[in-house]
Amino acid sequence: MAEVSDSWEKKGTYEGVAESLKDKYGGRFSKATIQHALDAVAVGLEPEAQTMRDGLKDADGIGYDETSYPIMGESGWAWVAAARDTVCYHLSGSRSRATFEEHAMVPGRPATVDGYVVYEILEIMQRCWAHILRDAEAEARAAKRAGGERTDCRDARILLERLKHLYHVAKAGPRGDYHAYEAYVRQALEIAGQYTTKFAQTLVKAAPNLFTFVLYDVDPTNNHSERAMRMVVGNRNVRRQVCSLRGMWRCSILWMRIRTWRLRGTSIYRELRQRIAEGTLANSC
Repeated sequence: MAEVSDSWEKKGTYEGVAESLKDKYGGRFSKATIQHALDAVAVGLEPEAQTMRDGLKDADGIGYDETSYPIMGESGWAWVAAARDTVCYHLSGSRSRATFEEHAMVPGRPATVDGYVVYEILEIMQRCWAHILRDAEAEARAAKRAGGERTDCRDARILLERLKHLYHVAKAGPRGDYHAYEAYVRQALEIAGQYTTKFAQTLVKAAPNLFTFVLYDVDPTNNHSERAMRMVVGNRNVRRQVCSLRGMWRCSILWMRIRTWRLRGTSIYRELRQRIAEGTLANSC
């Protein structure tokens, strides 16, 4: 099981796993055999996965993200909730608020998110600065293409630099200072008021949540959740679609453990070998 899971992580497809096992051990390994082994691993790891989900309730800050993933011939979605050393995934056919609330959201914890409207349900929200600055850079590029050296082009670049400066000042400033938080929000709103495009509305709406990291222990960007989502994107690019509810469950469990073990400096092969030696996967074999 450890060999199959390790090959599945590295090779991506059932065919790749079968080829890897054939090169190492000889013989042929069917898709059904590989699926059975992965199912057995997922069953054995499910209690740990639930413990991980429960552990997110004590995380200082969480990053959420979502991306498309083909499921049973339809457009599905992969959700991720990522703390600093723990990552949880959920595959679903929906990108709705109800799905997020039931399967991904950890109530009451500070969270870093992009501008997707579903995340407005969160009690303590940090808008991702990386997204805001990318949007501001896009505004500056658009102004340059449209106006060359005109005043609006220069102004868009100046506003971008002011936003960057404000962000770096807030990052270097004191924590837990509500007066500082209010001052940063006022400055962001003042910058927003000088934009003449739709980005002004985006910045006005985001401003109260751009400096949550000043008051709470939460990351100002959701880079950690985006990095966690890269594994899902890699799976999406090399694997066939998930074809069953069982496959959705299996992928969610395995991704969860693989990514979390990576963050903690170990591997699925090493961890599974240890659990097999200890007999903790025996009931799933």
